[in-house]
Amino acid sequence: MRRAVGLLILLALVTAAPIAITHPSHAANARAAALQSESPKILNVSRSGKNLIIVGEGFQAGAVIVINGERQKTRNDDQNPDSLLIAKKAAKRLPPDAIVTIQVENSEAAKSDPFIFFTGLTLTIDDAGKTFHLSPGQQFLLLVKVSDIYTINISVDQTVIKKIAEGDGIPSAQAIYQAERTGQAQLSVVLDPKCAKLRPACSIPSQQYVFNFIVE
Repeated sequence: MRRAVGLLILLALVTAAPIAITHPSHAANARAAALQSESPKILNVSRSGKNLIIVGEGFQAGAVIVINGERQKTRNDDQNPDSLLIAKKAAKRLPPDAIVTIQVENSEAAKSDPFIFFTGLTLTIDDAGKTFHLSPGQQFLLLVKVSDIYTINISVDQTVIKKIAEGDGIPSAQAIYQAERTGQAQLSVVLDPKCAKLRPACSIPSQQYVFNFIVE
């Protein structure tokens, strides 16, 4: 009799206990939504022919490149889908010698911070020693990445090549220059170690980079 009563009590407890049902599809959808809400990050923007290439982090499948608020036809790179995006023919449609704002959207709620990009000629240390042929009115961006241990000094004949704007907002950029008139000019970039002014001075040498221009 006691055994029968015990079984009845146990059955009643099991019947009264709430039953949790897990839906695998719901859990997967929640994980996907959380992943989709993560904000991407742009590290670099460059041209490749008519295409615009965006290098960064956290790009989801279906991420979209947005230029000045306009969405571009975008595809993820086959080999590096989460870090490389390609906007086909977007570079061809960029305005010449202009500053544009670029973002990447994973979704409406997940956008990268704005990335400022100059659409004209961009010169880096790799271009030092080369000669560039410009037309009067043509612009270029000087973008020399400088370590914090250096101060940078730039000189150029501004009757031929004139600085028209600072590089504010463009990562690592110094300034935007414009060809003013026909002629030849050299733009010199000198990197002086800050520790050279200390006593005793350090032995780190200065560095100089020269860019040659022919305006015609």
